[in-house]
Amino acid sequence: MGTTTTNPMATAQHSILLLRLPNSVHSDPSLVQQVLTEVILKTARSLLIILDCPGLSRQASPRDTTHPIGWSQLQNLLALLYATATQVAAKQNKFLFETDIILERPTEPQSCVRLANISQICVARNASEPSGQDTGLFSITAMGGTFDHLHSGHKLLLTMAAWITTGTLYCAVSDEPLLKNKKFADYLEPFPKRCRRVRDFLNLINPDLDYRTPPLEDPYGPTITAPEIQALICSEETLPGGHAVNNERAKRNFPPLQLMVITVISHASPKANLSDNRSSETQSAYSLKLSSTAIREYYHKLDCSS
Repeated sequence: MGTTTTNPMATAQHSILLLRLPNSVHSDPSLVQQVLTEVILKTARSLLIILDCPGLSRQASPRDTTHPIGWSQLQNLLALLYATATQVAAKQNKFLFETDIILERPTEPQSCVRLANISQICVARNASEPSGQDTGLFSITAMGGTFDHLHSGHKLLLTMAAWITTGTLYCAVSDEPLLKNKKFADYLEPFPKRCRRVRDFLNLINPDLDYRTPPLEDPYGPTITAPEIQALICSEETLPGGHAVNNERAKRNFPPLQLMVITVISHASPKANLSDNRSSETQSAYSLKLSSTAIREYYHKLDCSS
């Protein structure tokens, strides 16, 4: 894997990394770390990673009902990229460094204008490997969360949700009744700002879907009022809540939701849950030590030290 830049000696405010994966979502963590270290070292504020891989395309065929790249494979790749970027930025004392990953080249004029304003572009290539198991698509899906100080863990969840959705994605955002016991609550972002950041990110990664961000005031949200929802995206920790949702839907004679579980994010442990037999050194590259609480605490400490 190698990189080229428009100006190797310059430090840009924002950069783009075009990561070319011809037939694969596998990548050597050490090579990924090398590339991201080089790019982030020369970038002050944010990095946009564009994954260029045929298996990720939503446009392969109008009749396609599955993705040629598997659910587990893609979330492992996103976890690797987001975790590595977070770790590299932290080592460079860039604790609020922003990383975004999109799965295809943007084609909308508005996106092209936005990218044209970014001052550094890097290109990385990776050898091809076999693709994975197919993953089904759903016309209407749902997920929920606080989405405070939107970070890489949120972005991974949102990306996976959008990736399996063909029509409408309900992304319910926690409102006042669910925020009472949050630590460092004074540093919670207002509800409108959290909704706006969620929608902005979703429109960045896929502007073609219908996004709805209703307030979440109970554990169920729109999943028990909209029978047409087909799938619920959740983490391993929120999976019991997914089962509770299906129990409530059954009481209303709604069809059960397909529970699509993200296995690489855990608030209890920063280690990703990898399904393969990679070494502990390799698994450490997938560490996702991400928390909105930690970000709020960071702002709290800044205020206390000023």
